[in-house]
Amino acid sequence: MKLAVTDANIFIDLHYVQLTVHLFSIGLSIYTTQEVFDELNDDQQATLRQWDKSGLFVLYKFEATEHEELESFTISKKLSFNDHTVIYLAEKLQSIVLTGDNKLKQTCLKRNIDAHGLFWILDTFLEKELITKETAKEKLIKLMNFNKWLPIAECNKRLTDWS
Repeated sequence: MKLAVTDANIFIDLHYVQLTVHLFSIGLSIYTTQEVFDELNDDQQATLRQWDKSGLFVLYKFEATEHEELESFTISKKLSFNDHTVIYLAEKLQSIVLTGDNKLKQTCLKRNIDAHGLFWILDTFLEKELITKETAKEKLIKLMNFNKWLPIAECNKRLTDWS
């Protein structure tokens, strides 16, 4: 099974539109770091913990030696420490990264880490027939009102394509 290290914003967005369950149906084993997990609220954490025992969700806690490596693992001052943990773990696991953070995504791509965002996830849900185009459209409209960081032009293109 392919591995994906996931950033907080993906969990937050999917939780907001009640699509988290589908993330565990697309053929990925979802990892996140303890540092990223700590960014989530209690409800979001509880939703993810439901998948702990399935093997489809892994909460990765760095060992002391890894924390030492992370302290010197500075890629970009534009990225947070939590972003660095995502890249570090993705390189360690040779996994893809799921993030809605463009700076993190671009940094991953520069480091030859395959990185995808929310639109790729929604497209995958559609491809695997986990949701309909109507549902995708409804959820994206809801997200556009919630997440002001979404690229409006891409959102509008998707809404048109799904109509």
